Amino acid sequence: MPTVVALLRGINVGGRAMVGMAALRAVAERLGYANVRTHLQSGNLLVDTDASAGAVAAAIEGALLTELGMSVRVITRTPLELQDVVRNDPFGEAATGPSRHMVVFLSQSLPQERVDAVAGRSFEPDVFRVIGREIHVWLPGGVIGSRLMSALSEKRLGVVATTRNWNTVAALARMSSQPG
Repeated sequence: MPTVVALLRGINVGGRAMVGMAALRAVAERLGYANVRTHLQSGNLLVDTDASAGAVAAAIEGALLTELGMSVRVITRTPLELQDVVRNDPFGEAATGPSRHMVVFLSQSLPQERVDAVAGRSFEPDVFRVIGREIHVWLPGGVIGSRLMSALSEKRLGVVATTRNWNTVAALARMSSQPG
């Protein structure tokens, strides 16, 4: 059965939208998904299912609202899509710290005018590259206080977005590619 990776937006961050991973796994199991597993405490859920990635996102969003009273957006990727994110990393060896190397996952591709609006500004030393439905970000000075990360906010981009650091992205790519 294929694996789908669900990235829950904004849970367990700064003390808001708190949900335990055991509760999250239980929700997914009640939805009928197999081989349900989580990674870290930040809303990374892997499930095996024949359902499409979009159907998984909608089902998890609905179940979280119904069962836990939480309105949480979910972005999904397949193992192949995550492997492509890792393989197409535009920063490679230059990104020397995985906690400062981020990937912003988008619910849909950005319109070119949104990309141009951000690309037309200087955020040095921070840099980004849009590849498909992801924005790869390298923040040499760290995330806190980054003007680039502010410019890449969901509100400014106009699409649902959730961010993971490089260690998490690489781990999810590995986990989702391993047979259940």
